[in-house]
Amino acid sequence: MKKKIKLLSIILAAALFMCFAVPALAAGGDPVSYVITNPYEEVDFSAWNAYKTQLHVHTDASDGDVPIKTVVEEHYRLNFDILAVTDHATLNRGWNVLTPTVPAFRLVKYERTKMAPIIPMTDERYNEVTNGIGRGGRPMLDVPLGNELNGAVFSNSHVNGFFVEYGFGLFGVDKDYETPIKAVHDLGGYSMINHPGDTTGSYRDPSVNNKPATVNKYANLFLKYYPSCFALDINSISDGTRTDEVLYDNVLEKLIPYGITPWLVCFSDAHQMGQWNRGYTVHMMNESIEAANKDNAIEGLKRSMKDGTYFGIYTISPPGIYLPEDAVPPMVGDIIVDGNTITIVPVDPAAVEEVVWVTNGTKNINEGEYTIDVADFADDIKSYVRAYLRGPGGICYVQPFTVIPEGKQLAKEKIPEVFDISVILRKFVTILDQYLFQGNIFVKLFKQYALGIE
Repeated sequence: MKKKIKLLSIILAAALFMCFAVPALAAGGDPVSYVITNPYEEVDFSAWNAYKTQLHVHTDASDGDVPIKTVVEEHYRLNFDILAVTDHATLNRGWNVLTPTVPAFRLVKYERTKMAPIIPMTDERYNEVTNGIGRGGRPMLDVPLGNELNGAVFSNSHVNGFFVEYGFGLFGVDKDYETPIKAVHDLGGYSMINHPGDTTGSYRDPSVNNKPATVNKYANLFLKYYPSCFALDINSISDGTRTDEVLYDNVLEKLIPYGITPWLVCFSDAHQMGQWNRGYTVHMMNESIEAANKDNAIEGLKRSMKDGTYFGIYTISPPGIYLPEDAVPPMVGDIIVDGNTITIVPVDPAAVEEVVWVTNGTKNINEGEYTIDVADFADDIKSYVRAYLRGPGGICYVQPFTVIPEGKQLAKEKIPEVFDISVILRKFVTILDQYLFQGNIFVKLFKQYALGIE
């Protein structure tokens, strides 16, 4: 009898252990280690520079209503450190250079451009700005050859290209991202995808961001051309892009098993006065940006783009309401990954009202904690987690951390090619160009006088 009682006691103890101890280990004390990839791992936050950067802005050289010299002065006044002028179909060859333009494009946007003469900066003022004269020796870096590609497509399927001679006079084919992204990739440049919601129509039907065809279209671009195509816009100023974070998260979920993590990006896309500060990035760089160090600074910017050592800043809250120019958005002062925990250290806690951790499917898994233990969210996290800080001065988006149990291989879901109208249009235009346009005197005259192409 005593042996039976003892045996029952052992069985009961084992059952209690299985019911309570094992779930507790799985939920909070899981001995399984996670491999967390931290994009900021190499950043020394105490020594590196945090450069306020604008990667997407317009002038009256394409469809803005402000001359380039004023655009530069406004960014200088607002303490930007790096500025990429990215007019449609027009390459930035320097803020002090009389930039060749596309007359037809400026004419279409006549209500803004008024076809006014292009007014670059003087060489003297250019040298002052790039050497920090008038603001305590803090210079501003001129990013070469910025250009918004696919300039005249109906659905705003726009791509920004940087650093390469490509895109002048290029109007594009509707929904055809691949042609400009591939061209920039082949030339050794960098590109990013702008306001995808204007193409997908997610502002009319948010569910489109979860449709396989939509997700696969964008995932394929990064699968083929990452890291030269380095980022997807997640929260642009357009009313059509309010749900782009959902698309971004779905794309991440597809690509991380392939070892690809496209970065998020924010920008102003400003066309008029007062819009410069509404969105930008802050790049963590070890390089100085003095004029004498320009080539090295450009290489540092490229590295930051490729490695994701930057933050996205958005200063419109709620949607459509611009915050004052002196609003101070939250900013990150350090990121610490220790075992299974990730900690975000804000520069100024007073600038932060809430901290939100997001994982697959734009699912909020934690709000209010600067530190999370990923093991606590094992049922939610499939492959990554990201965070943002929100405050009265705006939002600071942190790049995603990949989170994978040690020793586990994530299954690669097939990412098929997407056949849509852009494929047909691209082939049609290519055939027209090959058999009708090339060598046609009237087309040559149109290109020369309407597009500015010699």
